[in-house]
Amino acid sequence: MSAIPCAKYCFHSSKYVSAVAPGDRALQTGDFDTAERIFAQTLKAAIRDNDVCLQGLCLQSMGDVYLRRTVKRAPNRRRHFTKAAALYNAALTWAPGDDHWRDVMVHRIKYVEKCFLSWVRGQRCQVSLPYSNDLRHKARLKKIREECKVLLGCAEKICDFKGDPMESSEVKDKETNWVAAVRSLFHATAGRMKDFVRQLLAECRETLGQPPCKYAIIGLGSMAREEMTPYSDFEFAILLEKDRATEQHKRYFRNLTSLLHLKVINLGETILPSMAIRSLNNYYSSEVEDNWLYDWKTPRGFAFDGAMPSASKTPLGREAVDGKAAAELIMTPSEMASIQEKQALAGEDDHLSDILSTVTWVDGDKSLVEEYQERIHVTTSNSAAIHKALSTLFEDAKKYREDIIIPLSIPGFQYDVKKEIYRFPTLTINNLGLCFKSKRNIPWDVIDALRDSKCISETGAHNLRVAISIATFLRLQTYLAHGKQKEGVTTLPVLQESEQGIDDQNLPHKLPGCRLLMRFYQTNIPLQIYLFVAATMSGSIPSTIGEREVQSQLIQQFLSEHKSSNSAERTTHEGSMKTCSPSLLENLVSLVKTVKNPCKPSTFSQLQSDNGHRDRKSERPQLSLHTEEALCPTSRPEDVEKSHARHILSIRSVLTTFQDRLPGDVSELMGRDDDFFCNSDLLRGLVHFRLMQCQEAEPLLRAAYHKKPNRLPHCYLWTLQSLGKYAEALKVTEESAKLSQLSQDGYHSLAHLYIRIGQFHKARELCLKALDMEPEFDTKLSEILIKLRLAEISIHLQEYRRAEELAVWIEQLKTDEEQLKSKPLGTTVLNIRFNLGILFSSLGQMDKAYFWHKSTVEMCNKIFGMNVAHRITASCFRELARITCRRNDYSTALWYADLSLKMTQNVYSGTYHPDVVKSLNVLFEIRLGQDDNEQAMQIAEEALELALKTSGMNRKNLSQVYTNLGKVSSSSGSHSKAIRCLEKALRIDQELYQNKPSGDIAVSLGDLGIAYWKAGNYAMASRYLQEALHMQKNLYGNDTPMFNTAIYLRFLGYIKKDMGDHAEAVQYLEKSLSMMKVVFGGHVTNTMVDIIETLQELGWMLK
Repeated sequence: MSAIPCAKYCFHSSKYVSAVAPGDRALQTGDFDTAERIFAQTLKAAIRDNDVCLQGLCLQSMGDVYLRRTVKRAPNRRRHFTKAAALYNAALTWAPGDDHWRDVMVHRIKYVEKCFLSWVRGQRCQVSLPYSNDLRHKARLKKIREECKVLLGCAEKICDFKGDPMESSEVKDKETNWVAAVRSLFHATAGRMKDFVRQLLAECRETLGQPPCKYAIIGLGSMAREEMTPYSDFEFAILLEKDRATEQHKRYFRNLTSLLHLKVINLGETILPSMAIRSLNNYYSSEVEDNWLYDWKTPRGFAFDGAMPSASKTPLGREAVDGKAAAELIMTPSEMASIQEKQALAGEDDHLSDILSTVTWVDGDKSLVEEYQERIHVTTSNSAAIHKALSTLFEDAKKYREDIIIPLSIPGFQYDVKKEIYRFPTLTINNLGLCFKSKRNIPWDVIDALRDSKCISETGAHNLRVAISIATFLRLQTYLAHGKQKEGVTTLPVLQESEQGIDDQNLPHKLPGCRLLMRFYQTNIPLQIYLFVAATMSGSIPSTIGEREVQSQLIQQFLSEHKSSNSAERTTHEGSMKTCSPSLLENLVSLVKTVKNPCKPSTFSQLQSDNGHRDRKSERPQLSLHTEEALCPTSRPEDVEKSHARHILSIRSVLTTFQDRLPGDVSELMGRDDDFFCNSDLLRGLVHFRLMQCQEAEPLLRAAYHKKPNRLPHCYLWTLQSLGKYAEALKVTEESAKLSQLSQDGYHSLAHLYIRIGQFHKARELCLKALDMEPEFDTKLSEILIKLRLAEISIHLQEYRRAEELAVWIEQLKTDEEQLKSKPLGTTVLNIRFNLGILFSSLGQMDKAYFWHKSTVEMCNKIFGMNVAHRITASCFRELARITCRRNDYSTALWYADLSLKMTQNVYSGTYHPDVVKSLNVLFEIRLGQDDNEQAMQIAEEALELALKTSGMNRKNLSQVYTNLGKVSSSSGSHSKAIRCLEKALRIDQELYQNKPSGDIAVSLGDLGIAYWKAGNYAMASRYLQEALHMQKNLYGNDTPMFNTAIYLRFLGYIKKDMGDHAEAVQYLEKSLSMMKVVFGGHVTNTMVDIIETLQELGWMLK
């Protein structure tokens, strides 16, 4: 086989001939397994080396292997044809070669089809399947997507989601109209996709001949639920008429499926991992390295459901492997309906029975579909099916419980729109429909059925329709924005691709507005809480006290205890809205008693242990004991009352630990059971916090805190600090500490605030207290965070040796990417890495500082999205600018600084924020380092204007800006202006630290002394430098080696030299030099060289 050069990259073809030669030799001898293994290994190396042309050649060669296997009549020939086609299509996508390369790949793709048809017909095939057919299919699919985008745009204009639908009928009517538009959009999209599939099927029948019996193609999954997007996977099965499902007839439909699969693969949107090619992705192996290929180049779109063991929802199903029989989905209606009763198969095949319970007609005889649906309804209405639906519902409540806690505590994280938004509400509605025997498939219709059967109220039904519409709408909007199945979406600003040189296909989708997410959470959070409560109650009420009256009493007691201020009866313009609607909680708990309990005591115990916050140690044994007693049924009538009390306690024990983990009081997150709507200050504040909209979050979280001052949400403190309101954050924390014992995190936060106001010794005392306490999360990360804070304090106190010891200890502990997967710890790991960079920068270890900041940026890109403007990313770029400036690499420093400034301005768009001043200060350092005093002056004046507007948030920033103005004025010869600015900086620092000795005041005194020296006023210069030196000694001791002390000694030496007192000058300079040697551990710095040269001038040593 000769290599085909890629003209775009101009690589010499002999390089590729030698790379693939061993595989070619194995292929020629018929050793297909060896050939495939060699080509796969070469592909892995080509991906590692980013060798695009070699990647294309390896994929082509692997396609040749699978095609040759079909010629040699290897087992699974049918699947080998589709794998060959997928590999050739991948080669065409991965390696952008010249026209010759493209022609060769297209020829191979079409040759696969020709070989398949020859095999099917048993003779040389004369049927022509031109590539123009594939192009026509692509054009049709593109048109469907364009039409879908138009309908999406129309829906967006109907409702802006302003206002409270529970208070305003006008708002509610707008929402109703919007839901209808979204419902219509998905109905139309599903219809168009069915038409598209029918067109492909008609072509297949024309090629293969007419079917030998009655049949029906049934769509599964999102197509059956009418949630399909034009990029969704196609899940389907085939029904055959009774007594006609013979092997001969099935063979026709297998061929039909394979030819349809080839046509879908040739759309170019099937990713390679979905083909389950063993040498690339071996899903049956427990070894991680056997499942290594990630296809990031193929735009994932309309394709068959993957061939992985957990998927395979297509007529050919799962292939026989490892002793397991093949699971084919070509059956009669009765055979396929019987799968519902085969629990073993259902469990093994990842909820296959659930998938097959919801179907829609696509093509063929509709009567077969109707027959199957009737059989399914009978099967899914029995006790065992309801038991399974309840179990799934409660398992999901437990599984998605963390979605209540985690998403609202990870500000700025990139959303996975499918996993975090779409999946829970759609699964929940589907399972509720199965629980209450709904015959409906489509979620909007299921909600109507639940309302009609009095399971939920009309208001609750409206809110659930809105939530399901938002979930499906956002998924569709995200796919259309990306032009493929890609779930990354952010609410943060996204910079233009050119600003980091990143391909726009790697950028997350930026949501145009955040009201949709707010409205989604207003229903989704109450729904999640109530389902978790239902799961808890259902698992803790034994049958002996299972009467509805007792259940109702338990539920009403819970609801009354956790009644929210916003769950009171609302008044609209029509008058009082009073409902006597049934509670979903009551309906679910009552339903549990009609079937075998799906939530066993062991499961309930697991709910308790998994949900368990770190309770006070003294309470743990008691809670566990009560729970065990409560779960043991009693048959003696006299014990019923005691048992009732124990059950209430057992429920409370689980709900209390659940409550403790919530970011606020549960009563402020539930709303009413029959409404599924919460509009509390706390919920809205948490959502704004999650979206990093600090200005909007702060007043809402403040109001929530004042309602429940005994519960101080961490996110409220974080919001205050993000806005630079350190004094207010400190006040709130101290108030909270008076009401309840601070946790370890509370002490750590308080220490951080004391650092911000310059009380370093107080901060150290709190950090040491925190170290002695039990951590609330990962023990290692807690210790690292606190010791990082201690190192920061040591830097402020100029205890560099101590800081370096802490830095070495921290660096030895890994904070790897695995911890980022645990989202509550993700930002913690990022903060550790960022602060470690700051620490090493303060210690003068710039290489290490650069490494930590650079790696933090890479991690930020992974969890927030490429080019997303996040405060941590912006801060890293700011520090990278500072580091490269100190290396005198000013062009790179400017690039980093400009990026930092743009990101910071985008993060805090429309607001004045101290971080913008910090970014401007770095730009100032760079321009000053370039001796560009004019630009430096302009930047300093711009920073001053902004710092004056934010001085209430961060006075230290204002002090720094005045210092910068003083420095640039002094360098420009404007000594009087320089002195005025530095005097203002000194006054601010003295006010900030209440005239108490401080390292920052000492620095301001020293800067002022240096400015007077440059102005030639030696008396004033000596006075201020002596004051600075005296303060340093008072703070850190007479003989403690400190960098700033050494600097003041140096300039006092310069002053004495200029005054002609050379002997005293030498004394000062010698002290400065010896101190710097200790501070820098023997390393020679530029400052030390300057001192040595000055001493040489004074005759201290020979030149």
